[in-house]
Amino acid sequence: MTQDLIKTTRGLNSAIKTAKLLLLSTMALALFSCSSGSKNSDSQTETNTKTVPEMPISPPGGGEWNVLFISVDDLNTWTGHLQGHPNAKTPNIDEFAKTSTSFARAYSPVPACNPTRAAILSGVRPSYSGIYLNNHDWDSRLGDVETLPQTFKTAGYYTVGSGKIFHNGEAGHTAPEYWTEYTDFEDTFERREVPGVTNVNGIRWGAYGTEDEHGDHRRTLWAIDKLNQKHDKPFFIGVGYIKPHMWWVVPQKYFDMHPLETIQTPPYKENDLDDVPPMGVEIATNTENQFYMDHKRIEESGKWKEAIRGYLASSTYADEKVGMILDALDASPYRDNTIVIIWGDHGWHLGEKYHWRKHALWEEATRTTYMVRVPGLTKGNEIVDTPVDLMSMYPTLLDITGIKRYTKPSDDKYPFENISIAPLLSDPNHSWDRPAIMSYGAGNMAVRDARYRLIQYADGTQEFYDHSVDPNEWENIAAKPEIQEAKARLVEYIPTEWAPKGDCDARFRGIVFGGCQ
Repeated sequence: MTQDLIKTTRGLNSAIKTAKLLLLSTMALALFSCSSGSKNSDSQTETNTKTVPEMPISPPGGGEWNVLFISVDDLNTWTGHLQGHPNAKTPNIDEFAKTSTSFARAYSPVPACNPTRAAILSGVRPSYSGIYLNNHDWDSRLGDVETLPQTFKTAGYYTVGSGKIFHNGEAGHTAPEYWTEYTDFEDTFERREVPGVTNVNGIRWGAYGTEDEHGDHRRTLWAIDKLNQKHDKPFFIGVGYIKPHMWWVVPQKYFDMHPLETIQTPPYKENDLDDVPPMGVEIATNTENQFYMDHKRIEESGKWKEAIRGYLASSTYADEKVGMILDALDASPYRDNTIVIIWGDHGWHLGEKYHWRKHALWEEATRTTYMVRVPGLTKGNEIVDTPVDLMSMYPTLLDITGIKRYTKPSDDKYPFENISIAPLLSDPNHSWDRPAIMSYGAGNMAVRDARYRLIQYADGTQEFYDHSVDPNEWENIAAKPEIQEAKARLVEYIPTEWAPKGDCDARFRGIVFGGCQ
């Protein structure tokens, strides 16, 4: 198939942390309605203000780079430093922001777990690979394409992983060509037998268990042990947290940190979907399938705030685990030669635009957390407003470290998207004109620059939002004459050819795919 490439310190005591949380929550109340998390919404970037160092670079003390690679499943921008929600309590991630560069407008390649992870970890977009859905076998479809941990292992790294890095399943987890060692930890309880779990149309939450009963906690202890060991080779440690992915079942103390009476619902507009094309409405609500009637069922149950509390509790739980690992790294001899990346695989709706979960091309489904610390390069406490997508992760690590990705025969069919954001890590104001690009199913794509979001569906219908005046995407202005030039500029990033669709999950038949092959 041929097609054009898509333009594509710690150590604070708990009392101090609690005081900070209260202050941040109070400050966030006035900002929640905009939910932008960024400073400049009207311009794409500012001009260069300094010279970007030539890549690759070496650690400040010399030697080779290590990598600590932390994935947090379903984490949107409901963190304190991004001010995504006034009730967010993520003190450890917020503390890490002080020593790293955080991207306020970071977007997933796909708003679904399997295809976005396959794209990020292979460097190949779904429009080439055909990996569009969670049930698509990414390993067999990509053939001999070299993945991120594989590249580091080939380069002589000690590569170890635990948890959800690739999507669930054996492929990529136990593969010896990817990992020197892969160890996973499951919850020690059967979640379907947990008492007191609330279930509204599959949205489930409840308090249960001790720390040791939860896999993410034991996974954290495993990672800390790795950081406490002496290594004679550079390491790549991958940690994939399951929370805040559903079910939102975590120990009671995390729910206690989010009193129900304080919970706020996100910005919401009645009749919000009236100007959305039928294909967009169907993706969000799908009245033919119970699984996709989430918001209607949540409203009928009267438990909207309770559900939000479950998500927030799970996010705070994950934040504490991330903090434990970061504390261990900072106390180790590896702090100054370890690149740290913390990322969510996509966003998550909690009622915005009548929608829950991911599985849509709107802002909340695709926008996520993306933070990078490179000692000697990133200055810390910097938030980049420039839109980027997570396809940049793999090439940026190669760019900084100088590690080579070996060309394979399949690279002609599955081209590697080699766009590094190292210049933005060095200078947050670096000139950058490439938008963030997202897709969901064959032919459905979103393009996001600093001001606008374009969504174009496979049937040609469109949504277009001006975030400088409409951060909640409440007014579809796709037909307005005055924005046609801006829209045409973003349309250029949409491919004209797409990889074959293959088999697909029944609930997407006629919706995301427009039929299956």
